[in-house]
Amino acid sequence: MKTSIPLLRSILFTLLATFLLATVKTYAQTPSQPTDPASRQLQLGPATQSQSNSQTSSTTAKASQGDQINVLPVKSKRWALIIGVDKYVDGQISSLKGAANDARMLADALVRYAGFPQDQVIVLSTDQPTERQPTRVNILRRLSNLTAAVPKDALLLVSFAGHGMERGGQAFLLPSDAQISDSISFLEDTAISVTRMKDLIKTTGVGQVMVLLDACRNDPGGRADAPNPLTQAYMRGFSFDLVNHEVQAFATIYATAVGQRAYEYTEKKQGYFTWALVEGLKGGAANDKSEVTLSQLVKYVQEIVPKRIAIDLGSGKQQRPFANIEGYRADDLVLAISGPGATSAGSSALPATSSVDPAAIELAYWDTIKNSTNTDDFKAYLDKYPDGQFAGIAKIRAQPSQPAPSSGSIDANSLEMAYWNAIKDSKNASDFQAYITKFPNGVFVDLARSRIGSLENEAREATRARETAANEERLRNTHLFNVRDVGQTEGTLTVARGVLSFEPKKANAKKNLTVQCSEVKRVEQGQSALQPPHINLFVAGTNGKERQIIYYTSSGGTGLFVKSAVVDVTADVVSAVIDACKMMRVNK
Repeated sequence: MKTSIPLLRSILFTLLATFLLATVKTYAQTPSQPTDPASRQLQLGPATQSQSNSQTSSTTAKASQGDQINVLPVKSKRWALIIGVDKYVDGQISSLKGAANDARMLADALVRYAGFPQDQVIVLSTDQPTERQPTRVNILRRLSNLTAAVPKDALLLVSFAGHGMERGGQAFLLPSDAQISDSISFLEDTAISVTRMKDLIKTTGVGQVMVLLDACRNDPGGRADAPNPLTQAYMRGFSFDLVNHEVQAFATIYATAVGQRAYEYTEKKQGYFTWALVEGLKGGAANDKSEVTLSQLVKYVQEIVPKRIAIDLGSGKQQRPFANIEGYRADDLVLAISGPGATSAGSSALPATSSVDPAAIELAYWDTIKNSTNTDDFKAYLDKYPDGQFAGIAKIRAQPSQPAPSSGSIDANSLEMAYWNAIKDSKNASDFQAYITKFPNGVFVDLARSRIGSLENEAREATRARETAANEERLRNTHLFNVRDVGQTEGTLTVARGVLSFEPKKANAKKNLTVQCSEVKRVEQGQSALQPPHINLFVAGTNGKERQIIYYTSSGGTGLFVKSAVVDVTADVVSAVIDACKMMRVNK
């Protein structure tokens, strides 16, 4: 039995070691489960090359939804910069046909369905006036100006439709005055790198950012049908870092996936991508509550764009939009409201937030007191809103002398307000006089009188300025010459615009002569060698005959009683008469 105990121990030890070794091998062969990174990211669309094929077209949500944003800022804090470039100064860059339309249609949809204030949607496109052309300076200036205008807790949406290109691993967007080159340093001076644009967006300090990118339609320097696929450089450029608090949330929606190009919808004269976006915002992507959420919009364009392209261009053409979203709860984030009432989507139809638009509060306050007969109500309004949008009217209504409106004056007030709004920016004093005649006790009577006084002063100043300029012009174009008439009477010949006059040095009314330019037929330099230098002035006479007037145009010389330098102004007099009377010069 003693020898069997060590043997039993040895057997048990061997069995235990074998079991442990098998356990270790099993654990080593079991795949580890993925861990959630700190960043919150939602990717909608085709996977990149580093992802497995099974992830294509999948939706992956990361981080807890409790930390994600599910509402947009209030209406007054929504800003957009919409860029559309169809035509380029550089002849090497092929023109597009739908980028400017994309900008216009998207801007309209944001205002009508997504609650963006119209004056906070800035459009730079080829069909705009000079100051809103999509040049490099205009784009960079507008982005820079937004730094001061956009609040930190706002939303900034930036959309670009036009050409883009990649050189040396760097992605560039091409403004209308770009010059294409293989030199990166040259492109940095004439194009806009996506890194530069991202830095300018970050500089605004805005909390929420959305980017819509349609910049890979075709090769800008090649054939119209040459491909120009989206690259990873664009994705890196428009990806913001939530961990380091570059923004609180962002969504970048690309017109197509990496390795694909975007196409233009010839029938609509738009890009397929922006056309689908607008249709989605208008209601194509809406749920049964008429709400368009971020995730629904992305899914809509991912479905409709490939389908439309397959129908129009054939199955050989591939374009499927792709989105990179972080910090938003995309399934709950309502972007737009479609159907009736869509134009007020930004104020009432979109989901309420914990903050209320201050402008709406002020408007509600004013609606409560606007028909009041108590001047204290308007004084209280001015205390609360000293620079409010109704402060001018409130100051007038706060005066005890202001007549109180009758119970039936609401319609009259509305008519007066409409009339005033129609003329308030007029430069014609008669418009304000007509207002006073129509509303002698109106709210804006004092202001109308003030505007009349200002406009009349401006008119008087303008008249004086014109008269002064005319006098200065006359002085500049008036010439005085010492001459003698045919009777050797010395005097001054004045040549001015439209008129010639001779006045003797010694008063003699009979010698005074005035000739209108309309009477002058011609003027010439005297050619007679028997006479001193002179001019011959031919004017209209009686019976259709010309009358000749002679002025001697030289003085000085050496004689019995005269010894001075000879001054001959003949040529000067002839030139002055020709200019004053706007005559044609003929050389003999």
